Amino acid sequence: MNKLEDRALLYSSRLEILIELLGLIGRSELQRQVLDFRGSTEGLGKKIILPYRAMILDFASGINEELKSLKARLKSIIPARTVGRLKEAIRLMVELEKLTVIRPRQVDFFLFEIAEYLKRDDLVLKLNDYNAGKYD
Repeated sequence: MNKLEDRALLYSSRLEILIELLGLIGRSELQRQVLDFRGSTEGLGKKIILPYRAMILDFASGINEELKSLKARLKSIIPARTVGRLKEAIRLMVELEKLTVIRPRQVDFFLFEIAEYLKRDDLVLKLNDYNAGKYD
């Protein structure tokens, strides 16, 4: 945690975003360690991360294993050199945002297409949940 403080990325007095991120990625044991370090549960449950960001993180974590098989589908949208360098699905989401293929008010078309291409009904459900406001 000191390295993050030194780089002014995180302060021990403001750990809410770290706690929320750890919850989003399912790392409750680390979440508890941070809460123990902090010595307080004040602010716990307060949403800091935008629903769109939470959904993108959730979606990306769901496709990490299939990223390699997805790369052929992406070459028509993302330059081949960039696609070749993608090692994590969250980086794919960043590239899609840079190209404005996805954005907070335009998630349905392309992400639904990815979910269908991968034959992943669970991802379709996540997108439907986002569109229904369940990430709020």
